Amino acid sequence: GGGGGGGGRRRRQVPRVLTALFYLNDGFEGGHTNFPLSGGHWPPAGAAGRGAAAAQHATGGDHQPARAQDVLRAFGPCQTARGLSVRPKRGDVLLFYNAQPMTAAADYWPWHGSCEVTRGEKWAANLWFHAGTRTRTT
Repeated sequence: GGGGGGGGRRRRQVPRVLTALFYLNDGFEGGHTNFPLSGGHWPPAGAAGRGAAAAQHATGGDHQPARAQDVLRAFGPCQTARGLSVRPKRGDVLLFYNAQPMTAAADYWPWHGSCEVTRGEKWAANLWFHAGTRTRTT
């Protein structure tokens, strides 16, 4: 049945495979979207002394970070010195995969962060594509 206090109802987790990020306005400074791992920047240079063990543990045989937290710890939410930085422009759409090719396994190479808006206000919208139907079960 439906209704009730929502007890026992859970949403089935379905992997996100594709993201479309829409930039909705101009008139601000900063706010870049940065992909620090673009170009194979893992583990981060200078990791020794600030989590080298975590960076080493975070990578598999293909040197891909094991968890998004490992990337955040290594790079912070925004940096523009390495990887790919996209300057937001009204009407642009940034499209990237969140899963490894031909699978629904998470891919951390497209991990990204939004840089601080230093002047004005940034508006953006995400459209997420999942590898199946998100259903509620009881």
